[in-house]
Amino acid sequence: MPVLDDGTLAWQTRSGESSNILVTGKLAAGSVGALAGNIAGARRGAERIVAEQPTRQIVQ
Repeated sequence: MPVLDDGTLAWQTRSGESSNILVTGKLAAGSVGALAGNIAGARRGAERIVAEQPTRQIVQ
């Protein structure tokens, strides 16, 4: 299981920083809960990801 930032669902690097990889579904089960693999969990994960987007810097 990946180590995620619980608020943003961003994959944490070994140094503890948030990466640009955002996950949802079963990979986010540790943060989202048991519902992560179904429609309710997808919505819960999407809400966390979308809420963070205005503050995240996009790296190209």
